[in-house]
Amino acid sequence: MGWTPEKSLAEMDSNGVAAAVVSVTQPGIWYIEYEFRRLYYDTASAANRPAMAALTSLVPISQVLFGTDYPFVHSIARTLEGLKTVGFSEAELQAIERDNALALLPRFKAAVAAA
Repeated sequence: MGWTPEKSLAEMDSNGVAAAVVSVTQPGIWYIEYEFRRLYYDTASAANRPAMAALTSLVPISQVLFGTDYPFVHSIARTLEGLKTVGFSEAELQAIERDNALALLPRFKAAVAAA
């Protein structure tokens, strides 16, 4: 038939219908994962291979944004250095460090272009 919960939820999302899925065997687990896959994440205190591998198995690079806990935990430079050790391509690093945020917050594109 081709019906899946994912297709049903995608259809509801495209039509603006709020929905929740309840599982009898794992109550709430499927719905929580579905919601986690819709969020954006930053790299604060997570710029290392294990954390980024876990994150990119959940969401695409386009949902990963540069972030740091500076001045409380690590310097900005340390976060940038950590990201370079993960194995991302130059294009992926640029997306994380800049382009993804501009896509998410388009009103800042003109200000960044002027700088």
